[in-house]
Amino acid sequence: MSAFAIASRRCGAAVLTAALVAAAGLGTGAAQASARATIAVQAPPSSLPLCEDLSTPSDPSSTPETTALWRQLLYGAAGTTLYGQEDDLALNSVNTDAQVRAGAASHNGDSAVKEATGLYPAVFGWDIGQLELKRDNAVFGSAAAEGRPSALPAGNAKFDYDGLTSDGIPWNDLVRWIREAHEIGGLNTLSWSAVNPVTYQPGQPNVYPQSIASVLPGGAHHARFAAWLDTIVEFNQELVDDDGNPIPIVFRPYHEHSGSWYWWNIDDSTTGLAPNTAEQFAELWRFTVDYLRAAGVHNFLYAYSPDRSTLGDPTVLDGEGNAVPGPDGSFQKLDDSAFDEFMSTRWEQAFWSRWSKGFPGVDYVDVYGLDNYWDTGQGHLLHPYRGDEAKLRQLLVSTLAIVAEHATEDGKLAALTQSDLSPAQMIADVAGAGADAFGQEYAAAGSAAYVLRWRGQTEGLATLRDDGAEWFALPGGPGRWSGPVPCSTGGLMLEFDARAVTLGTPSLSTDKAWLTGSAPLPTIRVTDTRAGSPGWDTTIASGQYLVGPDQVDAKALGLSPKVTETTAGLTVVPGSAVAAGSGFVGGMPLASSPPGSSRGQAAIGGVLSYKISATVSPGSYQAVLSVTVL
Repeated sequence: MSAFAIASRRCGAAVLTAALVAAAGLGTGAAQASARATIAVQAPPSSLPLCEDLSTPSDPSSTPETTALWRQLLYGAAGTTLYGQEDDLALNSVNTDAQVRAGAASHNGDSAVKEATGLYPAVFGWDIGQLELKRDNAVFGSAAAEGRPSALPAGNAKFDYDGLTSDGIPWNDLVRWIREAHEIGGLNTLSWSAVNPVTYQPGQPNVYPQSIASVLPGGAHHARFAAWLDTIVEFNQELVDDDGNPIPIVFRPYHEHSGSWYWWNIDDSTTGLAPNTAEQFAELWRFTVDYLRAAGVHNFLYAYSPDRSTLGDPTVLDGEGNAVPGPDGSFQKLDDSAFDEFMSTRWEQAFWSRWSKGFPGVDYVDVYGLDNYWDTGQGHLLHPYRGDEAKLRQLLVSTLAIVAEHATEDGKLAALTQSDLSPAQMIADVAGAGADAFGQEYAAAGSAAYVLRWRGQTEGLATLRDDGAEWFALPGGPGRWSGPVPCSTGGLMLEFDARAVTLGTPSLSTDKAWLTGSAPLPTIRVTDTRAGSPGWDTTIASGQYLVGPDQVDAKALGLSPKVTETTAGLTVVPGSAVAAGSGFVGGMPLASSPPGSSRGQAAIGGVLSYKISATVSPGSYQAVLSVTVL
């Protein structure tokens, strides 16, 4: 009996080597035809991960299902971008967008995406705006009773809770749909478009000066806001599976905070209202998360998602990174060479400094997100490069790649948390990380965990389905991760199946000059979770000789590699076959994965063969095969 054994293992190691001892028992002459020969392979009793620091969500008390979902997205779905659709189970051939907005949707279990593709989306998006009003009037009374101004710019629109979300979906139906999406095997993500706590103005814009300050501890409306959060706690208690376990949720509060249209926004470039500071936003986020955790909510992963439109574009900047207006005061559009120079030298810092404004800290965020309607299609109506498809595409891919790179560095997930991307853009620019034009420079874009497309936009999805059903399936369903877990910081892992392989009865050639035989190569698994998907190569080499009663040249061996399994989005190419009698003493390629598409897990097998002279002395022969991945 012989064994595979890890010869070296280091966290994030560049080179990993395994040794296989192949033993074959052979006879001589005609007797060889009935001799039994075996190659025995036995792995260590359990997989050996490179490290023991298993990644966990930001909440140290996360439920087991939420932790499992986190690892499933971080490791199991590595290299796969999941497709998400807002209000999918509410919008279909029975319930139109107009009916939903009017609060006239019925619960019938149909799916807009399934009607278009035959498959459910992997991610189901919902908004719980106006849930905060559920107990509000009864507890806090009328607007006039609170002494607020009678005529605020936003309208002072006090109104009663009507049992509907801000999207017009009945609350009771929403609870059932979230449960159904979970049972389907999908991931639920919730945004919260709350009304303004001062004016009660819903929707957007609902900006009013110092709205955040009014709800923070010491603020005039802090007690009311705490009651709003209590309502979310109560709602979450209804989000359980058939066994009563809390359903894992990606919670995305205060989305697009970098804009100027919601009461929690920090940008005042268009309103002049100076609504909130970046630090006030970060304090609001931390207060919200701490409050929910203290109230027993431990099934949330928290997604931070600035809006792309306010995060800058390549233009003339001063020494402090501020845009320098042109002679007419407008944005200075760059020519091709200046644009390329800006993208290569200044863009990441300019973009990331804006994305980070208001960031509450790594202990409060699990998903680094981005809402992007700015660079899609022909570009937003106000986009300075509107109509320039090449520049728009580069900005789309690069922004997502920058977010993904920073997420990987911090051990977080990345996602395009809201967009109106067409299926063609999703395939080429997200899953393909920019494909031919930008794939090498912005390969990290392909590591986005999911894309959430907004409500009512299901056209063209058949193309997306045909290009890869993995977009529509979270493997095993949410919270059901049970696979091997590599380093949270990313690493390269080599492991193998534990099983014995019998070579079988050798065959004698017709001229009685050779003994030949073969056996399946034991499955070798390579798992890559490193940042940037840098690529890897796996090689296999034999020792110089087959050692036994005689010393036989190891050129007697041959190997035909085969890639037997890969996770979605992973590209692996098997090495060329080497015939028995030629050998691979100096090493041969077993399999390789190119840069840009190497994140994920691959199973590599093949057929190991030999061709040995019939004059060899009877006995047992062994050869050491070394497997290396780097």
